[in-house]
Amino acid sequence: MSEYKDQAIELLEEYGDTVDVYYTQFLEVAFFLKVPANYGLVIGFLKRKLPQLTEEQLGFLVGEITSAYHDSV
Repeated sequence: MSEYKDQAIELLEEYGDTVDVYYTQFLEVAFFLKVPANYGLVIGFLKRKLPQLTEEQLGFLVGEITSAYHDSV
């Protein structure tokens, strides 16, 4: 369990800010184009920007980022 926690922390430290920027860009473009921003489109967009990460890793990062937004509201 500790190994998974260490990997999650490392993933957040290395890619958290980058995924946050790309996620925000995606939302801005989706809003401008009036396209529904669903989870599949977000992961597809991020996968093109960060092909070295798996969909599971991207999903984890998006989940952490969006939960941070919801916690501050």
